[in-house]
Amino acid sequence: FKDRKLLVEVPRKVISGMAICAYATGANKGFIYLRREYRYLIPELNKELALYKSHAERLGLDFKIEIFLGAGAYICGEETALIESMEGKRGEPRNKPPYPIQDGYLGKPTIVNNVETFASTSMIFRIGADEYKKLGTDDQHGSKLFSNSGDSPKEGVYELELGMTIE
Repeated sequence: FKDRKLLVEVPRKVISGMAICAYATGANKGFIYLRREYRYLIPELNKELALYKSHAERLGLDFKIEIFLGAGAYICGEETALIESMEGKRGEPRNKPPYPIQDGYLGKPTIVNNVETFASTSMIFRIGADEYKKLGTDDQHGSKLFSNSGDSPKEGVYELELGMTIE
């Protein structure tokens, strides 16, 4: 729910976060994995990716992002199950080791992160690590998205600092 909301409302934060992580790790290719029921997001995401591509070329950033439409399932939230799905197999977790960072998608080193992580990366980059560390608690820095749905007068996605109580 929260990931879809981020991709709909702030896709640039996600794409920027991916580019920042690619720069830091030396990656040259990334994927936005969408379950088939979210294929309606593709036209808007493609517009954002075209804008990103023009900026990346101007900045000399060699990082391509593709949308990958997969069968998906809840279990594909586990990184190796997602990789299995992308390779055309049933989306089930792999035994570890080896870990994806050593032997991931198509046998290549692979980093898997979720939409919320990439959006947070963009924010950390914008405000700086020291400011980000001021959010949350001494042990857990930053914020977390929470989805509130169902029989509620205030459905939606809310961002709270880590350590903040429901009160």
